[in-house]
Amino acid sequence: KGYKVIFGDQRSVVDYLNQLPKGIYFDKSISKNKIDLLKKISGSGFTLTCLDEEGFPYNMDGFFYWKQRVSTESLELVEKFFTWGDEEKDAVIERFGKFADKIVTTGNPRIDLWKRFNKIYDEKAAEYKKLYGKYILLPSNFGVNHINGLEFLIKQAWDYGILSSKKDENVYRDFLEMDKKVLFHYVKLAGKIADAFPEHTIILRPHPSENHEFWIEKTKNHKNIKVISEGSVTPWILESEMLIHCSCTTGLEAFLMGKPVISLLPFGKNKIRRHISDEVSYKAANVEDAVEAAKKAAEYDIANTTLQMLDLPGRVGPGALSRIEQARELA
Repeated sequence: KGYKVIFGDQRSVVDYLNQLPKGIYFDKSISKNKIDLLKKISGSGFTLTCLDEEGFPYNMDGFFYWKQRVSTESLELVEKFFTWGDEEKDAVIERFGKFADKIVTTGNPRIDLWKRFNKIYDEKAAEYKKLYGKYILLPSNFGVNHINGLEFLIKQAWDYGILSSKKDENVYRDFLEMDKKVLFHYVKLAGKIADAFPEHTIILRPHPSENHEFWIEKTKNHKNIKVISEGSVTPWILESEMLIHCSCTTGLEAFLMGKPVISLLPFGKNKIRRHISDEVSYKAANVEDAVEAAKKAAEYDIANTTLQMLDLPGRVGPGALSRIEQARELA
């Protein structure tokens, strides 16, 4: 709508900052470890804005969010901080009240894509359907299965300022220990789903940072399980029969696309591992429950009332893109 837009990866854009026309710099996070970078952007004459790509994490009562994602110093640097919903906005204002006029609820443009513009993925989705036939999608998002190992995560958390005391480290290790327990329930689930749906392909999609060899080893006895992580997850969701996750954003995306969604919660709703996507999923108490829910997925109606309770601007009415554009007086 009248703007000239330059897209680029962070490193490339920052390298050419001084050669770019001055304007609005829209970042995906203002984490503490980026303070020097944010100062450089702001100091170069750009109007700095942000919508945190991760949104407010419900797990661990926002432990990582408050430790890393926002701070007084980073909020000082931005002109506007956009939020996924009013819950995130209210939480930030409660802690950083003096920046209240900077915090604006817009929703995330990803929701616009999921609900309105996902046809751009039709060609790739059709390609996956042709290759794998009927398939069930199991996205994995387990930090404890990081390709560089557990101690790398601990060191990284210290380096990024997420951890600042031994108490913090113990909290983080508790989180990773729970993550590990849930992971092994999910491993069991993958095998059970493969057995229950022998005519389906089971697409096990690890997070890019995960150790993919772990999944290849754990699923090697099931010929209908394919461990694949290529491309965006959106086309995979579009042609899937259903999606089964463990408190993952993909559950929300699949729900907004009208897919049956199941969340495996072997330890119930707890503060260690929790996500808004659980609220739009069938909450399976154990592996057996998840398998039975999957068998009934075609009859399971998830679209009646749950969506109305979600704090997600953009799901109805103006999308996030329109809401962000309405804040253009910051320019």
